[in-house]
Amino acid sequence: MEPVKFDGADITYAENQPEYLPLPAKKVNDNTILTCWELSDQDIEMLKQTRKLWIGVMNFGLPLQPMLPSVNREDIDK
Repeated sequence: MEPVKFDGADITYAENQPEYLPLPAKKVNDNTILTCWELSDQDIEMLKQTRKLWIGVMNFGLPLQPMLPSVNREDIDK
């Protein structure tokens, strides 16, 4: 799974941090950042088999923020 640049992305997180993948994003509003991830064929097959998606979040000791995974951009980009 790789982060991908998408139409409307207006910022890239970790752009100059080689220890991380650059993360294209769109600031939807003061509370929401939208990102897009492309699944490989292998990722899709694994999802079909397990029906599970694991999400790891580095919060650096701060409180965990709410997340909204979706397969539909309109769920987040309102």
